[in-house]
Amino acid sequence: MTEPVSLDQLKVHLRLEEGETDEDAYLTGMIMAARRACEYQINRSVVGATDVLNLDIFPGEEHSPFPIIPLEACSPRSRDICLAGGMVASVTSVTYFDEAGAEQTLDPSTYFADLVDAPALLAPVGRSWPKTQNRPGAVTITYLVSPLTADDLATVAQAMLLLIGHWYRNRESVAVDIRGTPIELPLSVTWLLTPLRQWATD
Repeated sequence: MTEPVSLDQLKVHLRLEEGETDEDAYLTGMIMAARRACEYQINRSVVGATDVLNLDIFPGEEHSPFPIIPLEACSPRSRDICLAGGMVASVTSVTYFDEAGAEQTLDPSTYFADLVDAPALLAPVGRSWPKTQNRPGAVTITYLVSPLTADDLATVAQAMLLLIGHWYRNRESVAVDIRGTPIELPLSVTWLLTPLRQWATD
C-alpha cells in the first residue's frame, strides 16, 4: 500500500533539513495516523482496501432474535444491503450460516451488485435472501473498495499535510493557556481516538 503522502513530501512541508533522518520513524507513523483519521472523517477508504461487512441477518428476515442491523444495511424492512467505504470495485464473496448451522457461500447469480454509485447496493435476485441461523454475525460480505480518484487523493494528501503539520508542532495532547489552565489541543486526541470508539447499540 502506498500512502498519499510520502516521507520526502512531508519533510518538504515541515521544512526539515535535507538529509535529516532522526525522526523518520515518527513521521512515518504520523502519515499512517493522518490517513486513517481522514478516512474516518470522509467514511471512505483513501488507498483502497478489502472490507468486510458482518450482519446478524439478511435484510427482510423477521425470525432472528438479533434484530440490530448495522447502518450499512439500508433499512430493516429493505432487502438492499449498502456497502460503505467508497466506490466498490467488486464483491468477493457473500457467506452465511443457514438454518441448520452450515456455512454457505452464495452463488453470485443469486444476487445483484449495483457498483455504479456509492454506497454500492446488493439485492437478492428474486423475492428474498436465504434464511439464516439465529446467531450474531450470521452473514459475512467481503468486497474490494477502489482507491480515490487522483483529484480526490490530492485533496486528502493536502489535508494530511496540514494535519501532520499541526501534530508535529504540538506534540502533546494539551497545552497551557496564559492563565496556566490546561486546554486540549484540537485535532489531536479526538481525531486519533474517535475512529477507534466502539459505539453502543440500542
